[in-house]
Amino acid sequence: MLYVTYWVGNDLFAIAAPEIELVLPYASLKVTPKLHPAFAGTLNFHSEPVPILDANVLLGATPVQEMVNTRILLCPGTEATRWRRFGLAAERVTAELRFNEDEFVPAPAGNAETALAGRLARWQGRLVQQITPSEVITPCVREQLWPA
Repeated sequence: MLYVTYWVGNDLFAIAAPEIELVLPYASLKVTPKLHPAFAGTLNFHSEPVPILDANVLLGATPVQEMVNTRILLCPGTEATRWRRFGLAAERVTAELRFNEDEFVPAPAGNAETALAGRLARWQGRLVQQITPSEVITPCVREQLWPA
């Protein structure tokens, strides 16, 4: 399966390509104050307001910086987002890698703060962590952006 990869600090993450609708250049976002720090802002995508989450903050790192290879990964809605699409702002989105599902093994431990366990695979001597976009959205973020 094909995966889109991005970096958070020195760590490499992979999202299965079918879980991403589009990879967009980083764009100006409408900032809304007093929301969770992982909420980067709202993207006007063909007249549809789409919430954009900061992939770095969701994973416990410093906020995404706008760079040449910073992208917005537009994701389809899921049950967790009340079926509304959302985006992840991510740094160093540079590669599409192919992995077999059996190359990923369970991570030894997850992080309760980020709701992330993920599975791990090896690529060029380093570990790549597979994530599912909707699974990195913490309950706090979910309640603010998609209340019941």
